[in-house]
Amino acid sequence: MPAYFLSNTASDVSGDNLMHAGVNVTTTQVVSLGSAATVTVDFITPEYYPNNNGETSTNGTVQITHTVTNMNITVNAQKHRVDSAGTILASGTAGTAVTTATTNTFTNLDDPTWTTTNCSDRLMLRLTYVNGAMSTQSVTIGTDRTATFCLSSIDHNTGCSVLRKPAVVVFQK
Repeated sequence: MPAYFLSNTASDVSGDNLMHAGVNVTTTQVVSLGSAATVTVDFITPEYYPNNNGETSTNGTVQITHTVTNMNITVNAQKHRVDSAGTILASGTAGTAVTTATTNTFTNLDDPTWTTTNCSDRLMLRLTYVNGAMSTQSVTIGTDRTATFCLSSIDHNTGCSVLRKPAVVVFQK
């Protein structure tokens, strides 16, 4: 089951952050919400990941670490299959919204349908934050750490060519 770690690194899809297979330097991301507002924060796999065409999806776990919590804010997680431009093509069932805590875990969170897809389709995790207060509130997501991750049932390189970075030949004369 592939694991993706949520990062504070901007992806090639405008407004989305990357989900990496590894962890970088520990960072944070502040989520600020106006009075009674809802904000979504999206994390997307790198281009050509999971590189899968035609696997039956099941479910996985999403765990979010908050370095700053707020009892007035709830969070919910949902996984989506998106095209290379980030357009949602299929959605898994959303989890149940919970009050932000140091650790919020969503178990058995459905992956989106992944059968007969394009190899360039990607996995996106959408976190939805809702402010229940009548004033501006915020929370902080702990990104680029092992305790903030998305587990998916969609394997890498199934039914598609294995993509590799092109080789570069360097020589000295």
